[in-house]
Amino acid sequence: DLNPADNPMADVIRGFTALGRYGEAEEVAAAVAFLASAEAAYVTGTQVHVDGGFTS
Repeated sequence: DLNPADNPMADVIRGFTALGRYGEAEEVAAAVAFLASAEAAYVTGTQVHVDGGFTS
């Protein structure tokens, strides 16, 4: 089972994110859809972190 919410450290891990929660699959999918779209045609050479502020 890879559900992060079942991890004994789940509350600690959530505390490291600015949003204080795990992301939803739809939130990651929205970023992927944008990057695959024509609207992102000028986006190059960058990293897009979809992590709720975990790396901020």
